[in-house]
Amino acid sequence: MLLFVYFLFSAFVAEQKPDYEQLAVEHFFLNALPENYPDLKSVEFNPRTDTSLYIGIVMTCKHWEEETKKKIYDQLPEKSRSLRISESGIKIKKVRNWSNRLNIAVSPSRQVGNKHYVSISAYKKLRFVDHYIFEFNQEGRIIDICKTSEVI
Repeated sequence: MLLFVYFLFSAFVAEQKPDYEQLAVEHFFLNALPENYPDLKSVEFNPRTDTSLYIGIVMTCKHWEEETKKKIYDQLPEKSRSLRISESGIKIKKVRNWSNRLNIAVSPSRQVGNKHYVSISAYKKLRFVDHYIFEFNQEGRIIDICKTSEVI
Protein backbone atom coordinates (compact mmCIF):
# COMPACT_ATOMS: atom_id res chain seq x y z
CA MET A 1 0.00 0.00 0.00
CA LEU A 2 2.81 2.37 0.88
CA LEU A 3 4.45 1.67 -2.48
CA PHE A 4 1.18 2.50 -4.29
CA VAL A 5 0.89 5.82 -2.44
CA TYR A 6 4.50 6.64 -3.33
CA PHE A 7 3.92 6.02 -7.06
CA LEU A 8 0.69 7.99 -7.01
CA PHE A 9 2.35 10.90 -5.24
CA SER A 10 5.39 10.86 -7.54
CA ALA A 11 3.13 10.91 -10.59
CA PHE A 12 1.50 14.13 -9.40
CA VAL A 13 4.71 15.76 -8.21
CA ALA A 14 6.88 14.76 -11.17
CA GLU A 15 7.59 17.77 -13.28
CA GLN A 16 7.14 17.26 -17.00
CA LYS A 17 9.40 18.99 -19.48
CA PRO A 18 7.52 21.34 -21.83
CA ASP A 19 7.30 20.38 -25.50
CA TYR A 20 9.44 23.25 -26.81
CA GLU A 21 9.04 22.29 -30.47
CA GLN A 22 5.24 22.23 -30.17
CA LEU A 23 5.25 25.60 -28.38
CA ALA A 24 7.40 27.11 -31.15
CA VAL A 25 5.11 25.70 -33.87
CA GLU A 26 2.00 27.06 -32.18
CA HIS A 27 3.53 30.52 -31.83
CA PHE A 28 4.76 30.45 -35.43
CA PHE A 29 1.41 29.41 -36.93
CA LEU A 30 -0.68 31.75 -34.76
CA ASN A 31 1.58 34.83 -34.85
CA ALA A 32 4.53 34.84 -37.26
CA LEU A 33 2.80 33.21 -40.22
CA PRO A 34 -0.17 35.60 -40.46
CA GLU A 35 2.03 38.61 -39.70
CA ASN A 36 4.89 37.88 -42.12
CA TYR A 37 3.04 35.96 -44.86
CA PRO A 38 -0.48 37.44 -44.85
CA ASP A 39 -1.48 36.34 -48.37
CA LEU A 40 -0.79 32.63 -47.91
CA LYS A 41 -3.65 30.20 -48.37
CA SER A 42 -1.63 27.00 -47.80
CA VAL A 43 1.81 25.83 -46.67
CA GLU A 44 3.75 22.59 -46.76
CA PHE A 45 4.63 21.16 -43.38
CA ASN A 46 6.22 17.91 -42.27
CA PRO A 47 4.69 16.93 -38.92
CA ARG A 48 8.05 15.53 -37.68
CA THR A 49 10.98 17.58 -36.50
CA ASP A 50 13.94 17.57 -38.88
CA THR A 51 17.24 16.60 -37.23
CA SER A 52 19.18 17.67 -40.34
CA LEU A 53 17.92 21.27 -40.28
CA TYR A 54 20.83 23.74 -40.48
CA ILE A 55 21.20 25.65 -37.21
CA GLY A 56 24.36 27.59 -38.20
CA ILE A 57 22.19 30.58 -39.04
CA VAL A 58 22.20 31.26 -35.27
CA MET A 59 25.59 32.94 -35.80
CA THR A 60 23.79 35.89 -37.45
CA CYS A 61 21.69 36.59 -34.32
CA LYS A 62 23.53 39.78 -33.43
CA HIS A 63 21.93 40.40 -30.03
CA TRP A 64 22.93 36.99 -28.60
CA GLU A 65 26.33 36.38 -26.97
CA GLU A 66 28.97 34.69 -29.12
CA GLU A 67 29.52 31.92 -26.57
CA THR A 68 25.79 31.12 -26.49
CA LYS A 69 25.61 31.00 -30.29
CA LYS A 70 28.57 28.60 -30.44
CA LYS A 71 27.02 26.33 -27.82
CA ILE A 72 23.69 26.27 -29.69
CA TYR A 73 25.49 25.40 -32.92
CA ASP A 74 27.61 22.69 -31.28
CA GLN A 75 24.77 21.12 -29.29
CA LEU A 76 23.29 17.94 -30.72
CA PRO A 77 19.53 18.10 -31.32
CA GLU A 78 17.14 15.94 -29.36
CA LYS A 79 15.38 13.05 -31.09
CA SER A 80 12.88 13.69 -33.85
CA ARG A 81 9.28 13.92 -32.65
CA SER A 82 5.79 14.39 -34.02
CA LEU A 83 4.11 17.78 -34.06
CA ARG A 84 0.53 18.88 -34.53
CA ILE A 85 -0.91 22.09 -35.91
CA SER A 86 -3.56 24.10 -34.11
CA GLU A 87 -6.36 25.56 -36.19
CA SER A 88 -4.76 28.51 -37.96
CA GLY A 89 -6.92 29.14 -41.03
CA ILE A 90 -4.15 28.04 -43.39
CA LYS A 91 -4.32 24.73 -45.22
CA ILE A 92 -1.51 22.32 -44.40
CA LYS A 93 -0.22 20.23 -47.31
CA LYS A 94 2.31 17.40 -47.54
CA VAL A 95 5.86 18.40 -48.43
CA ARG A 96 6.62 17.88 -52.12
CA ASN A 97 9.91 18.31 -53.94
CA TRP A 98 8.64 20.44 -56.81
CA SER A 99 6.12 22.70 -55.13
CA ASN A 100 6.01 26.48 -55.09
CA ARG A 101 4.37 26.70 -51.65
CA LEU A 102 6.06 27.93 -48.51
CA ASN A 103 7.73 24.92 -46.87
CA ILE A 104 8.04 24.95 -43.08
CA ALA A 105 10.53 22.77 -41.18
CA VAL A 106 11.14 22.54 -37.43
CA SER A 107 14.34 21.45 -35.72
CA PRO A 108 14.36 19.37 -32.54
CA SER A 109 15.09 21.29 -29.36
CA ARG A 110 18.68 21.99 -28.32
CA GLN A 111 19.48 22.64 -24.67
CA VAL A 112 22.21 25.06 -23.60
CA GLY A 113 22.38 25.52 -19.85
CA ASN A 114 18.85 26.05 -18.59
CA LYS A 115 17.55 27.37 -21.93
CA HIS A 116 16.15 25.51 -24.93
CA TYR A 117 16.36 26.54 -28.59
CA VAL A 118 14.13 25.53 -31.49
CA SER A 119 14.63 26.62 -35.09
CA ILE A 120 11.83 26.98 -37.64
CA SER A 121 12.70 27.56 -41.29
CA ALA A 122 10.20 28.95 -43.77
CA TYR A 123 11.51 28.17 -47.26
CA LYS A 124 10.20 29.34 -50.63
CA LYS A 125 11.99 27.51 -53.44
CA LEU A 126 14.34 29.74 -55.45
CA ARG A 127 13.27 32.82 -53.47
CA PHE A 128 14.14 32.98 -49.76
CA VAL A 129 14.58 31.22 -46.43
CA ASP A 130 13.44 32.85 -43.21
CA HIS A 131 14.86 31.37 -40.01
CA TYR A 132 13.18 31.83 -36.64
CA ILE A 133 15.18 30.67 -33.63
CA PHE A 134 13.11 30.49 -30.47
CA GLU A 135 14.74 30.76 -27.05
CA PHE A 136 12.74 29.18 -24.19
CA ASN A 137 13.22 29.09 -20.44
CA GLN A 138 12.79 25.84 -18.48
CA GLU A 139 9.06 26.47 -17.98
CA GLY A 140 8.42 26.75 -21.74
CA ARG A 141 8.03 30.53 -21.91
CA ILE A 142 9.47 32.26 -24.97
CA ILE A 143 12.31 34.55 -23.92
CA ASP A 144 13.40 35.74 -27.34
CA ILE A 145 13.04 35.06 -31.06
CA CYS A 146 15.86 35.72 -33.49
CA LYS A 147 14.70 36.09 -37.10
CA THR A 148 17.15 36.07 -39.98
CA SER A 149 16.60 35.81 -43.71
CA GLU A 150 18.51 34.65 -46.75
CA VAL A 151 17.76 35.36 -50.38
CA ILE A 152 18.32 32.41 -52.66
